[in-house]
Amino acid sequence: MAKLTVTVPKNSLDILGIVEINAPIEKVFEAFINKDLFVKWFC
Repeated sequence: MAKLTVTVPKNSLDILGIVEINAPIEKVFEAFINKDLFVKWFC
């Protein structure tokens, strides 16, 4: 399961989004370099 934390600092136009993914680093890396997995995990 993934957890998204969104922070919007006062008086700023920036939005910071941090996603924590409960998975081994190897699987997360593979999802970033494999188009089909990227679409499955992140879209």
